[in-house]
Amino acid sequence: MQLKRDIILEKCDVIILISADSDIVPPIDLIREIKPEQKIVVGFPSLRFSYDLQNKANSSIILKNFELRFNLHCCQVL
Repeated sequence: MQLKRDIILEKCDVIILISADSDIVPPIDLIREIKPEQKIVVGFPSLRFSYDLQNKANSSIILKNFELRFNLHCCQVL
């Protein structure tokens, strides 16, 4: 995972993850072992949430209208 490499090489100040997938918890735990002071922010797409991820992050935010803003297929084609 590129993220772990960037942490080891100290190439980032803040990690911003957009996900509600708790499968990301083990890599976050590893990052905390390598660099406990690393700032991690999790953005949750609307209607999705993970307490496990929220507890591992320094802060979190719910991204309202995430699907509408970032989905390339949001507009109906006639």
